[in-house]
Amino acid sequence: MGGLGSGNRWRSGARQKCEDLLDLRISALRKNGLLEPGRRGNLEWTVNGRFVGSIGTFADEGSLELTYRHQGPSQEWRDVRDLIALDFTEQHFGGQRRWFICPSCDRRCAVLYAGEKFRCRLCLDLTYRSQSEDPRSRSLSKARKLRQRLGVSANMPLHLLDKPTGMHWRTYSRLYEKGLTLEQATLRAFAEIADKLRAVSRTTSVRR
Repeated sequence: MGGLGSGNRWRSGARQKCEDLLDLRISALRKNGLLEPGRRGNLEWTVNGRFVGSIGTFADEGSLELTYRHQGPSQEWRDVRDLIALDFTEQHFGGQRRWFICPSCDRRCAVLYAGEKFRCRLCLDLTYRSQSEDPRSRSLSKARKLRQRLGVSANMPLHLLDKPTGMHWRTYSRLYEKGLTLEQATLRAFAEIADKLRAVSRTTSVRR
């Protein structure tokens, strides 16, 4: 079983970002049928095509067992068996939505992160990378992610985009409009910065 933790950044004095840790998403487990009672499986993570870790899973009625090896700050490895309770909520239009129950705080969550054990973002005191970005960078990051979701380069302007094959027009239109809003917000932010720089430049010239 591949180990977890070697890719984590153990730092003092700074909160780790969600993006720095491997994440376990209940949507991925459901998609791969790994929540069916009695089902055993294995999940692997890769970064830029490089294997970084894996876990074994075993689903039971109302719980999910995770088995893996974890590497801590002192580089020692240990075997871990982690039992995660599962819950569900009824959907308005039928069906059920599945949730993890974080073992540390009993909170429903859709994503767990690989700290010493798999826990929710709040229990691991994680923050999103976007929270440390200024508004201009945050809009730009969101716009880039949305372009990638639409199946194109993160740097391709939306007006050059065709609807991805298989995507519903309603979904495409919603994402396209959201993308335009983000692009416009980014352009306005850059324009404001340019105006400030020009003002500073004019002030400096007058003083000379």
